[in-house]
Amino acid sequence: MNIVIVGGGTAGWLTAALIAAKHQGEIKERKLTLTLIESRHTPTLGVGEGTWPSMKATLKTIGLSETAFLLYCNASFKQGSTFINWVKGNDRYHHPFSPPDRSPGQQNHSQPTEVTAQCASQTDLIRHHIAPKLLAAGDYEGTMNYGYHLDADKFVSLLKVHCTSKLGVKHQYRNITTAQKDKAGNITHVVSENGEAFSGDLFIDCSGVRALLLQGQFNIDTVNVSHVLPNNCALACRLPYKTHDAPIHSSTRATATPHGWIWDIALQHRRGIGHVFSTDFASKDKVENQLFDYVRQDPHLDESHFETREIRFTPGYREQFWHKNCVAVGMAAGFIEPLEATALALVEQSALFISAHLTTEPAIVKSIAHRFNRLMTHYWHEIIDFLKLHYTLSMRDDSDYWRSVSSCDNLPQTLKEKLLLWQALPASVYDTEMKTPLFSHNSFHYVLTGARQYQVANGNDICDPPINNHLVRALPTQQHYFQQLRLANNKKAT
Repeated sequence: MNIVIVGGGTAGWLTAALIAAKHQGEIKERKLTLTLIESRHTPTLGVGEGTWPSMKATLKTIGLSETAFLLYCNASFKQGSTFINWVKGNDRYHHPFSPPDRSPGQQNHSQPTEVTAQCASQTDLIRHHIAPKLLAAGDYEGTMNYGYHLDADKFVSLLKVHCTSKLGVKHQYRNITTAQKDKAGNITHVVSENGEAFSGDLFIDCSGVRALLLQGQFNIDTVNVSHVLPNNCALACRLPYKTHDAPIHSSTRATATPHGWIWDIALQHRRGIGHVFSTDFASKDKVENQLFDYVRQDPHLDESHFETREIRFTPGYREQFWHKNCVAVGMAAGFIEPLEATALALVEQSALFISAHLTTEPAIVKSIAHRFNRLMTHYWHEIIDFLKLHYTLSMRDDSDYWRSVSSCDNLPQTLKEKLLLWQALPASVYDTEMKTPLFSHNSFHYVLTGARQYQVANGNDICDPPINNHLVRALPTQQHYFQQLRLANNKKAT
């Protein structure tokens, strides 16, 4: 079997790595060839820098050392997300990766305290920039569950070297422009701008929003969801720390503004920051000024490096993801704003599914495609519900943007039903029909309780509970962890 991946970036190389790692026997016996073809002139988007805990299993599966990954990609640990000013404009709650592990009822405070900080020990680690593991812990093992913040450009570079040197993936630099198809409509070859043809049995489209194969050859359109989630643009920047000992946040910070929200991802050497917004409600200049104010007010950032680049997108997903012998992965399959970092998680899920269903039998491929399309469509609906929940729970009334995006007039029916249920009952495992949902009921629980506490606070300020978690004292800060990791690695190298 011959698999051709068109397009590199994180989606292309991560897909190649997972499939190749799962089929090393066939590759070594030359029963399977895997070729990735990318253009030299297409830059990595470079904003998918937050992962879910599932990335630990992915990196372990493809055979990467966690230490090598952390050091090469300047990566840090991500233990969840922190939402700032989403409800009233002066609030904060957390969505940690580990499930609740203590009862709020056991704590007695004279004033209201943040619910997510009461019920989950991991929020103590997040609030104080603590690492989720000791240096002595093994690869991909930790005291708390965690994912990563990573340098996307370096991650692609690492995957490329690993795939071609260790996993047997073939690599070509070509500008693919078109494809040839047989009488049944299946792609037989993809063709470069100089007329060179590359044959294959299965073609994976990782060409980004252009979707050169799925859109270009099969005219599979996008289901536009801007009526539910209107954000369609982002301004992104990368800024170094002012000092070598600046704190390294262990959660993705999402700070709401009158025009949208700002992501803030802390790596070992810099932070990746960007403002997501809708061009229907704000101009680029207005948003850029808001973003600069955010940067300027942070004492740890070097604002002299402030320079933004614009990223435009249409929020939505493909009507089909697998058509004939072509399947789209990554932004070729769809993209909705980066809230909750679902992009790489979907790449992982897609690659694992494809890897488990490799066949050239036409009737079976048709059945597999139907199953994949059904699964991915359900995942996208799940993502839309979960992201919309963050906005729907907001009480902000300071701009047309928030009045529109928090309105219940454009809720998906599935979310309406869940919200009705959650008025009487807490989120539970029965809230989804999926055996393997993207978001556990704990994720819904954290967002629901985190936001609703402000709705019932009647104007009272909500504070953090006092630190009573022994883990804060037992575990190192992220800054200390990575300083020691580099020292240990340098000593080992000498």
